[in-house]
Amino acid sequence: MKQVVTPKLASSPSFRIESHPTRRAERLAITLQLRYHITLVEYRLDGVSQTTNVSSGGVQFAVSQMVAPASRCDLALILDNPSDPIRFQGHVAWCRQTSSKPFSHYEIGVTFATPESGDDQAFARYCRFIASQLLAQYLT
Repeated sequence: MKQVVTPKLASSPSFRIESHPTRRAERLAITLQLRYHITLVEYRLDGVSQTTNVSSGGVQFAVSQMVAPASRCDLALILDNPSDPIRFQGHVAWCRQTSSKPFSHYEIGVTFATPESGDDQAFARYCRFIASQLLAQYLT
């Protein structure tokens, strides 16, 4: 059963925490700007989007077309400084079509790949950001 908690934070962006029995990590409904490059069989899909939610294991965001699960995805997430995004590699875990009239788009879930030794600092920075959002929620 899906559980949703919506905290009210005066000084932070609005977000929700979602818990699902099959998920490995809590999801935070935080909007972050990102750039993506998804490697498909015949070409590469590049774009800019916003996260719908984030967790320690991956992110969810909208794309313009259907994407096959297991497709490689390179991400640049902007946490606080647009000139210093955090870069991750991952794979598309799932893709589903959503409709918002008059347009249809697709939501995808990207699971982060295990950080390489050079990615440890970026992943640690991302985890500190997630931890600070959780801490802010519980302290206010």
